Amino acid sequence: MSRPVVRVLMVAGAVCAGATGPLAPEAWAAPAAAAPVEQRPTALQAAVARALYAASATAQMLEQEDDAARLTQRKHIDRAWARLGGTTASLDAAPGVPPELTQAQERLVAALAEEDEDYAQAIQSLRLAVTALAATPEGLAALWRYNTGDEAGALSAWDRLIDTSPRLASAERASLRRYVALLALDARGKGKGSTRSVLVRYEALTQLDSHVYADWMALGALYQDDRQWTKARAALTRATQTASTDPERCEAFDELGDVQTEQDDLPAALQSYQACLTLRQKWVKAHPDDLDAQNDLSVSHDSVADTLGAMEDWAGAVKHYQSSLAIRQKLTKAEPDNVDWQSDLGDSHMDIGDALSAQGHAAAAAKSYQAGVQVRQALHQAEPNSPERQRDLIISLMKLSEASGQKSHAQRALKLAQQMQTRGTWDEQDSELLTTLEQLAK
Repeated sequence: MSRPVVRVLMVAGAVCAGATGPLAPEAWAAPAAAAPVEQRPTALQAAVARALYAASATAQMLEQEDDAARLTQRKHIDRAWARLGGTTASLDAAPGVPPELTQAQERLVAALAEEDEDYAQAIQSLRLAVTALAATPEGLAALWRYNTGDEAGALSAWDRLIDTSPRLASAERASLRRYVALLALDARGKGKGSTRSVLVRYEALTQLDSHVYADWMALGALYQDDRQWTKARAALTRATQTASTDPERCEAFDELGDVQTEQDDLPAALQSYQACLTLRQKWVKAHPDDLDAQNDLSVSHDSVADTLGAMEDWAGAVKHYQSSLAIRQKLTKAEPDNVDWQSDLGDSHMDIGDALSAQGHAAAAAKSYQAGVQVRQALHQAEPNSPERQRDLIISLMKLSEASGQKSHAQRALKLAQQMQTRGTWDEQDSELLTTLEQLAK
C-alpha cells in the first residue's frame, strides 16, 4: 500500500468506531443456526485476536519496532502459529488455539495501541468490524478463512451472508458492508487485494449513503493511490462538506490540498491549506496546552509556505516558515527528548535558509543553515549509526558551504559521505550530491 496503512485504516474506520457495537447475530441470521454457547466465546476471542495481530496495521507497527523484548514476543507468537500448522476455516479448530497464544497476541496489540494513537484507533475499528462480521457461525467461519490467508474467499462469504440475510434493515446492511470494506482495505495492506477491488466497495458505499465523512476520506485516499487525481479531488471535496468537526474538516482540506498540488493547481491548493491552517489556529487557541495540536499547526504553516514558495512568493513563504519555527522552538523546549520534534526544528531552519537563498539573501540564509547544522549535528551525535541523520547533516553542511562560501563545511560533508561509502550506507542514487560536494570542497 503506497499510503501509510495505519492512517488509511484509521480514517476509513472512523465511522465503524462510532458504532454502538457489533450487530446482534439474530439481526442477520436465524437463531436456530447459532453455534453452541460454550464454543462461541473461545472461538470468537481466538479469531478476533488473530485477526488484529495479523492486521496490516499491526505489521506496519512491528516493522518500525526496535524494542528487543517486543520483537522476541513476536517471534514466539509466529513460531507458535507455525507449530499449529495454521488454523483451518473450521469452527471446530478454534478451541485448539492455546489460550496463552490468544492472550499473547492480545497483549502485544494492546501494548502497540498504548504507544500510537492512530494505531489504537485503527485497531479499534478493525476489532468492531471483525467482531460484528463474526457474530454468526457462518461469519466466524469466514473470519477463520480470512485469518488463514483466504482473504478473498472470506470477503466473498461475508458478501453472500449480507446479501442473503432477509432480517437485515437497510442501515444494518450498510454497516456490515462498511465493515467488509474495512477488511478489504486491511487485506489490500497485506498485498491480498487490488486498489480497484477496494475502490469498488467504497464507491458503492458512497452511492448508498453520501453523508459519511469517513467513506469519502477513504475513497479519496484510494483514488490518490490509483493516481485518479480528478476523482480524488471530488471525493475529498465531499469530505470537507460532510465533516462534522473542525479536526475532520481540517484533515479533509489538508488531503485536498495535496491532491490539488499534484494537479499543479497551486492557487486552489493554497486555499485548501489555508483553510486547514485557520481551523488549526482556532483549535490551538481553544486548547493551548495541546502540544500535538501545536505540532499539527506547524505542519500547516509548512504546507502554506511550501505552496507559496512553489508560486515564487518567497517573502510569504519565509513568514510561514518562521511561524512554524517559532512553534517548534516552543515544542522542543517543552519536550527536549522528543527526537521527531528536534528533527522538525532542524527542517524549519533549513526551510528558512532555502527561502532566503532563493531571494538572494546569502548571509541571512547562511545564518539559518548554521542553526540547522547545529540541530542536525546533535541528532547525528545521538544516533551516529543512522544513515538518515548523517545524510541530513551532509546536506545541511553543503548548503551552508554554498551560502557562506566557506569550503571547510563542504570538506566536512564530503568526509562524512566518504565514511558512509566505506560502511556501505551511502545511497548510490546520491551520486550527483557527491559530485557537488567534491566541487565545493576543492
